[in-house]
Amino acid sequence: MSKIEEHEFDILKIPSCYFTDWPLLDRIAQWDKLVIASAGGTALEDIDRVVSFFEHRRKPLALMHCVGEYPTPKNKLELNQIDLFRKRYPSIEIGYSTHESPDNFEAIKLAIAKGARLFEKHVGVPTDTIALNAYSATPEQVRRWLEAATEAYEMCGTEGVRSSFGQGEVATLRELQRGAFAQAKISKGQKISVSEVFLAIPNGPRQIVAN
Repeated sequence: MSKIEEHEFDILKIPSCYFTDWPLLDRIAQWDKLVIASAGGTALEDIDRVVSFFEHRRKPLALMHCVGEYPTPKNKLELNQIDLFRKRYPSIEIGYSTHESPDNFEAIKLAIAKGARLFEKHVGVPTDTIALNAYSATPEQVRRWLEAATEAYEMCGTEGVRSSFGQGEVATLRELQRGAFAQAKISKGQKISVSEVFLAIPNGPRQIVAN
């Protein structure tokens, strides 16, 4: 911790293996900047305790969903845990620490759609003598991963408020609404009952519609 403070880092990351290392957490609690903690392999009651520990000390904390298998198979990603964390800990930011294959560009999209807002990715550059491990991404794979994330944000669109409607959408829906048609000839000034009209598509310009 003294070295971290000496170098004035802005963020401190607690890996899953130290999530319940209470002597370390007690020392970290003296840190005044953001703490991000990965909760891989940690029971829910222990996560509750750690979150409560930092909240009672008014220390900024973010929680990362993480699976501590390297690499993590698709069927073990457990991305629904993001939903659980967001519901259970509404006052803190929830993120996703990834260990899946670096060629998997789907998980990041799902994590974003579920509301994760912080992301951790292992990155490396192979050399002639050292190969990358199975969960670390090359710079090119990171670029594609970030492109997938950008695409996910574009697809998710507006957040927290009702999105605006384009004129094309409004016009298309208007064309598909049921128009009001007379069952028989109607005289000017005649009072019309429901039984004297029917609703059907297509409707015409300026026609009264069911909506």
